[in-house]
Amino acid sequence: MRGGLHFVAWSGWARRPLFWLIVAATVAVVAWVNPTLSIATLIEGCQGLLAGTTGPARTEAFAYALALLITAVALGVALAVFILHVGCVVFSLKRVLRIVEARPDKRSFAADFDTVYDQLTRHPLIGHAFAEFSETLERPIDGGVIKSTMRPQSFFTMAMLRERLPGLKYLSAVPGYFVGIGLFFTFIGLVFALGEASRAVEATDSAAMTGAVGKLLTAATFKFSTSIAGLGASIALSMAFKSATISIEEALSRLCEALEKRLVHLTQQTIAVQMNQELAEQTTQLKTLASDQFISRFGDAVALKLADATLNAMTPVTETLREAIETLRAKSTDGMTELVSSFSDSLRTGAGVEMHAVAASIRQMGETLTALQTKLDGSGEVFAQRMSEATVELTRAAAEAGLAATAVQADVAKGFSEATSALNYGASAAAKRFETDAIDAGNKASADLQSAMASTVARLRDEVERINAGLLMVRETFTANAEGLRASAIQSQDAARAFGTAAEDLRGATSPLAQSTRTIAEAAARIDTGLAASVASLADSNTAARTLANELTGHQSSLADSWQSYSARFAKVDEDLQRAVEALGRATGDQISKLTRFVSDIDESLEKTLKQLNAPLTGLEGTIGELSDNVAKLLAASRK
Repeated sequence: MRGGLHFVAWSGWARRPLFWLIVAATVAVVAWVNPTLSIATLIEGCQGLLAGTTGPARTEAFAYALALLITAVALGVALAVFILHVGCVVFSLKRVLRIVEARPDKRSFAADFDTVYDQLTRHPLIGHAFAEFSETLERPIDGGVIKSTMRPQSFFTMAMLRERLPGLKYLSAVPGYFVGIGLFFTFIGLVFALGEASRAVEATDSAAMTGAVGKLLTAATFKFSTSIAGLGASIALSMAFKSATISIEEALSRLCEALEKRLVHLTQQTIAVQMNQELAEQTTQLKTLASDQFISRFGDAVALKLADATLNAMTPVTETLREAIETLRAKSTDGMTELVSSFSDSLRTGAGVEMHAVAASIRQMGETLTALQTKLDGSGEVFAQRMSEATVELTRAAAEAGLAATAVQADVAKGFSEATSALNYGASAAAKRFETDAIDAGNKASADLQSAMASTVARLRDEVERINAGLLMVRETFTANAEGLRASAIQSQDAARAFGTAAEDLRGATSPLAQSTRTIAEAAARIDTGLAASVASLADSNTAARTLANELTGHQSSLADSWQSYSARFAKVDEDLQRAVEALGRATGDQISKLTRFVSDIDESLEKTLKQLNAPLTGLEGTIGELSDNVAKLLAASRK
């Protein structure tokens, strides 16, 4: 329904037939109300004129009907204009005015401008004009009001409506058309009157002359009635169309006033006054920048903000270093614990096994010697028993043969001597073999013991070398951390030099900021000093790490010497090994304590360094922000 009304109201294809339909309806109503406007009389007169017969057109009825027709058409045109142009335009503009007036003040209009823009740009009459007008508006950023650089009267005009409704272009010309129509029929009546006048002049009697004069007056009636109707319609339409134009202009004016009440118009004079005010404020600010009070406040602000900025920037670095140190401490503690455990296990599985093997070898050698001694003891007893038996046997044999065998006494003595020599030789050989076997067994046991101790010492030396390698890795880690902090110090020095360069450029750009740049340069110098102190502290830490590594190397050498002396004192291997393990445990505990103290010293050094950095870097961030704002204002002022 709304789309159909929109088509009828604003489409040219619907408006043109509707316009002439209103005109025809008006003529029909006038003809129905006033019988003088006889359509049949008008048709008959027109047909006579077309056929060359002027009789029907010379009658008074035709003249009055034609004059009334002109008046009726003028009335119909006026009604069509007021309905299709004035009424539709004014009603549509009132709807637009209600949309604008729904936002009572400037801030609400600015807040709902997008909604208003969407509604008005779709309007068939003022949509394009409002879009063009919106391009001249300055939209607020922080919830302010909308500012206009051009008045809405420059866009919402009658010319804009004439472009949308071509019928409005004819309003000024239509009254002239009716004047022309009246003159046209006047000249036709004049032609009729001249014809009748010529007949009156040519008449020979009074009756013919009287008839000709009567027809002349009738023609004059036709002429003046149509002329009066045309002029009257022209005057009436001019007044009506002027009223219509005034009504449309009033609607446009109310819309423009409503928009202006919700906008802030920026004239050239207003812009000039604002520029003068801003220049005066900038002059005051420049004078403030050049004052000693501002410079002192600037330095204090720089110090405060630089400290906060540096603290915020170094806090992640500090946390990272602290985490790295804690990780290093945990790894060092775990590594030393694991090293002691593995060392104890190595002693337990290496030297302990070797010692057990040595003890087993010694035990086996003792058992062998005991068995050998037992065998030797058994051999002596057997030998003594056999000697006793032989003596008894010989005594008995001598007693038995003493009397009868004197001849064989020498042979018996010789055999006894040979048996005694053989027995002595066997005993000597057995003693030599016992000595040789004992020496070989002792040498073998000693060689096995020396080999086992050498293997144990080699294992201990490998473990100590691994300890040394781990400590060297710790020293390299501390060295890398020191190098990273030294690189950070170099970057901070570069930043300080960059701040100095920026200060020099700013000093060359404006003299009132010279003292401020000197303050920044001094802060940068303090930063450099603090960073140099931190680098020196880290160098001391590196020296301490190197000293610790040297001590561990010396401790390794002492451990090697201890184990060499321990191998020399094989007789007390168990007691010396126990003491060495206890000494190694104490040394390892001391080294862990030293590492703990070293890490604590590093923490304290880093804390002191951060405190030294905190003082000179206090407030640099805020000062740099204020400095950039002042430079931006100076640049903006120089551009203006």
